[in-house]
Amino acid sequence: MTLLTLPLAAGCVVHQNEAPSALSGPAEAAFSLRLQASPDSLVQDGVQTSTISVTAFGPDGSAVAKNVQLTLEGPGTLTPVTLTTPGSALYRPPAATTTSPTVVTILGSIVGTTGMTSLNNPLATPQISVTLRPVTSAPPPVAETPTPVITSVTPATPSAGAVTLFNGSTSCPSFRSGTACASANSTITNWDWDFGDDTAHGSGSTVAHTFVTARPYAVTLTVTNSQGRSAFTTSVVTVGNGTGPTALFTALPNPAAVGATIALDGSASTGAPTNYLWTITSPTAAITQTGGSTPTSSFTANVVGTWSITLTVTDSNGRSNTSAAKQVVVQ
Repeated sequence: MTLLTLPLAAGCVVHQNEAPSALSGPAEAAFSLRLQASPDSLVQDGVQTSTISVTAFGPDGSAVAKNVQLTLEGPGTLTPVTLTTPGSALYRPPAATTTSPTVVTILGSIVGTTGMTSLNNPLATPQISVTLRPVTSAPPPVAETPTPVITSVTPATPSAGAVTLFNGSTSCPSFRSGTACASANSTITNWDWDFGDDTAHGSGSTVAHTFVTARPYAVTLTVTNSQGRSAFTTSVVTVGNGTGPTALFTALPNPAAVGATIALDGSASTGAPTNYLWTITSPTAAITQTGGSTPTSSFTANVVGTWSITLTVTDSNGRSNTSAAKQVVVQ
């Protein structure tokens, strides 16, 4: 369906202390004319027709009665070619003589009381087009609006600092029928993921993302099909703090001889720690702390007795865990 509304401005020019010319006709200002073709695409089978509806509007936007002249540019017949608004005419195309689509144009103009040229200012001429298709031509594609679906979020309860996987692979280029996509002529050409945390968007049917802070996020998936039509859906994903890292280590040899070097290894710790802090308490209760980003360290057991060692690990989100103390006996 084609709908066109154009303003039509016309009127007598009245100068101060002068009366309008008797030959100019009545003043008309800010009128508009709307033409509508239904349908605006026809198969040239000699049967299909299009109804051309015509409405005139006054300066206040209300429909008014006006005499309108219609002009057909192209093959076919238009009946009637003059009418009073609101009114309609019937356009009938001839049977197709070519294998290519044809476009015809229908123009409309308001007729003044003493003829079309009686108005001082020229009226714009609205026009609409009707496409004529041969019988053998394919019908125009049906507009399809995609259906975005956030299929899954893994894990279902994400943790800050951990990777979260998003899956939108069951989105449809058109509508869904039950649990599957309905038959469609289009395909999905783009998946756009807005994670709601002011970071760069993701693309693709499946994406991975890491949230830094524990809080709810409005995650929006927008899909676009090959017709250029888009739709979006939003789901709130609540990101928690998670369990954080766990400190695990070995201290060898144990037992050890006095003066031996005790090797400390925290590489068995879980949860991706980024910092390792060793607290070493000697038999004389002297406390030493050492550590850094590497999971290994060592100390010299220079006093006979029982040494106590603990390991505290911290991840990139500031979550930490301290192990139980291990005892190293030095003889």
